[in-house]
Amino acid sequence: QYQQLGQLVPEAERGEVEFHPYWDGISGAVVAQVRRHGTPAIYKEGSRRKIEEEARKLEAWARIPGDLTPRVLGSVTVKDREALLREFVDSPLLSELYLSASPREAKLAATRRLLEAVHVVWRYTLVPERPRIDYVEQIRRRLPEVYALHPEFQPLVDEGVAVGQQTVRIEELLVRAEALEPDLAPPVSVWLHGDFNANNVLYHEPTGQVKFIDVHRSRFGDYLQDIGVFMLSMERRPGTAPALLDDFAAVNELVEGFARRFAAEHGDAAFERRLHLSLARSCVTSCRVVVDSAQSERLLRRGLSLLALVTAPA
Repeated sequence: QYQQLGQLVPEAERGEVEFHPYWDGISGAVVAQVRRHGTPAIYKEGSRRKIEEEARKLEAWARIPGDLTPRVLGSVTVKDREALLREFVDSPLLSELYLSASPREAKLAATRRLLEAVHVVWRYTLVPERPRIDYVEQIRRRLPEVYALHPEFQPLVDEGVAVGQQTVRIEELLVRAEALEPDLAPPVSVWLHGDFNANNVLYHEPTGQVKFIDVHRSRFGDYLQDIGVFMLSMERRPGTAPALLDDFAAVNELVEGFARRFAAEHGDAAFERRLHLSLARSCVTSCRVVVDSAQSERLLRRGLSLLALVTAPA
C-alpha cells in the first residue's frame, strides 16, 4: 500500500501524506482518505480484479451526463493488488438522512432528487433489448450463506412454509418462479448501479447534489433489480423506530411510483409480477447480512410470500 501510494502521488506533490483509514472489510478492500497539502482524495486498495472492475465502471459512468460518480484520479498495480485514487466528495450518505430525525419532507425531497438522477441514467442508457432475468439464480446462489448464518432456518427448508392455505417448500417456489422468468423480462434494458442501496448514494442536502459510489457491479439489465434493492436497503434494519419505518414506507411509495410510471411509458406489462420477484430476491438475500434472527426470519417469510404471489395463477 505504501508503494502504491508513492506511485499514485505525483513526484512534485510528494512529502507528508495524511492517511486516515475508514472501517471497511465486507469486500476485503482497504478504504482511506488521504490528504496532500490539505486536498482530500479517497484511496481504495484490494484485489486487482475488483479494483480494475471498479475503475472500468467509473469510466463508464463518467460518460453519462450529470457528473454522477466521483472522478478517478489514478490507479496503480503492485503484484496481484491494485489501488485506486478517486475524488473525495464531501457529502454524507443518503442513509444518514433517512435515519435522522429530519422532517419526512426533507427525506422525500432527497428521494425526488435521487430519482431525477436515476431517470437521467435510464433515459440516456436505455436500449430496446430484453435483459436476461435471473432473480431466482441470485437467490439460489446466496441461500447457502443465509443458512450458514441462520442454521435455525433449516426446518423452514425441510418442512416448507405456510403460504395462504398451503405449505410450500422453498425449492418448489423457486422452480415455479424460474419457469416464469423468461416471460417477465421488460422490453428495455438500462444501465444499473448493481448495488443500489442508500449506503451507496452520497447526498449534499444544501445543493441537492447526488453521487453514486461502489459502482463495481454496474451493468445493463432490468431496472427493477435496482428498485428492489433500494426499497429493502432501509427496511431490513432491525430495531428501527416506528416513526422511521413510516418514513421509509413513504420513501418507498415514491420510488415505486417512479418505477411504475417508467414501466407505463415503455410498455412493461409484467411490471407487477417482476416487482414482486425483485423484492423477493432482495428479502431472501438480505438474510445473509442481517444477524438478528427474528428480523431475518421476517424477511425470509416475506420473500417467500412474494414468490408465492409471482407464481400464483394470473
